[in-house]
Amino acid sequence: MSGGGFSVEHHSDLSAKTSRRCVYTALIGGYETLNEQPVASSSDLSFICLTDNPELRSESWKIVLVKPIFAMDPIRSQRHFKLLPHVYLADMDISMYIDNSVILNEPPELIFEKHFTKGDFSIASHSYRASVLDEFMEVSRLGLDD
Repeated sequence: MSGGGFSVEHHSDLSAKTSRRCVYTALIGGYETLNEQPVASSSDLSFICLTDNPELRSESWKIVLVKPIFAMDPIRSQRHFKLLPHVYLADMDISMYIDNSVILNEPPELIFEKHFTKGDFSIASHSYRASVLDEFMEVSRLGLDD
């Protein structure tokens, strides 16, 4: 995979082999275009984009319209959908969130096998920071959030 990270959340007690799994992203506020996922065509999993854009179309993503939680804050609205897949994807047992900047270069089924072996939550290592504190300090330094 290239770009940012991903996270996997287990929504129930079913095994990965018998569960309904999906890959999802959230695109709120129209500040970027949706990146297609070429691996979606060879995957059996659903690729779901939660968005507030009724005009959005995609070859690889199933578009699901949602209402932003914070009308004047698309970034925090996007994070809301990112962090609550058990609410917005209730019919899925296991979900994998990827940032829109991520283009998977291997089937998501393999990513599930490699990274979701036990527990209820899995997250990839950051591409170039060693800790959450390092990321917090960089976000603060760049003034990306308050």
